[in-house]
Amino acid sequence: MAAYQKREYLEAANYFDTIRTQTSNRRFALIALYGLACSRLMAAKTPEEYNDALLLWRQWIANAPEKFEYENPVLVDALVQEKMLFSNIPLTPTQAQEAAEEPMVSRWLLIKSRDELDRLRGELETARETLEKHKKTIQAHEKEIGELKRQIKALETIDQKIQKKKNAIPSAESSTPR
Repeated sequence: MAAYQKREYLEAANYFDTIRTQTSNRRFALIALYGLACSRLMAAKTPEEYNDALLLWRQWIANAPEKFEYENPVLVDALVQEKMLFSNIPLTPTQAQEAAEEPMVSRWLLIKSRDELDRLRGELETARETLEKHKKTIQAHEKEIGELKRQIKALETIDQKIQKKKNAIPSAESSTPR
């Protein structure tokens, strides 16, 4: 359990497997099988490893006691086998063929993926609307900049005319005799 809690799942799986194979106590062997299945499920990095871990899980479920003190493994079994992504991916041609006959992807997964798709579509629409607003703002600013440039050019033209007239008028100092 210490290795499992440290997230060292392969190490935990080895410990659980050793206990399972070396004990003669059926109850301890079943607990160890449960630990082994959970450790392998957590350590799985590929669909194939996950499928192998599911086989251990199914073996544990098949041997689970009929009476339960507190937890009922059947409740968790549905979660592991129907809601987890890898549990629903066909790995072999036979499984793929079976999947065509009876869909393996759970309804929950399809519902969640549709919900996520709808959420992302909403975000995309909001982003498009924001982009349109920004484009309109930019166009308004560009129009304003164009108007300001036109006004600056008009003022510069007026200033140049004033400067020409100033230069054409003889100054009071130069017309005074000495």
